[in-house]
Amino acid sequence: RIVTRFSEPLHWPAEHVLWRGGSLPDEHRHFFVPGKRYRVPMFLSTSTSRETAKNFLRSRGAPHFVLWKIKLDQHRRCKHVNYIDRHDATLGSNPNIGTEGEFLFAPYSVFAVERVQWQAQPSSTNPHRVVLFAAVDNSTEPEDLPSAPWA
Repeated sequence: RIVTRFSEPLHWPAEHVLWRGGSLPDEHRHFFVPGKRYRVPMFLSTSTSRETAKNFLRSRGAPHFVLWKIKLDQHRRCKHVNYIDRHDATLGSNPNIGTEGEFLFAPYSVFAVERVQWQAQPSSTNPHRVVLFAAVDNSTEPEDLPSAPWA
């Protein structure tokens, strides 16, 4: 039997949720309102692990800490996100093993804001929270959606 990469089981987040931690400067908060659909003009790295996202939030979020929760369609999934099962060895371990449960969205992926929760004084233990829904297929989304000023 010939085994190819495509015959292996597809790696997918069990809860259909991905996480991203970081910073969101105050001057960009106005963009993220419930119902807004937009494109992210860069690769967008996410993790299946909320704890990994919180680690990024703690190391890179000050002083505008934000925790992003990205929901995926449970049935149709998402055609423009890929599981990263290898890395370039800068993470300090075997480069042939993915260490972060990383899923990488293609540039100009489409998201919709479902919910936001702004904190008066965001911190690593009480960050801003933004819940997004990832589009199933970027190619079926309008090309003229606004680009996010921050991600």
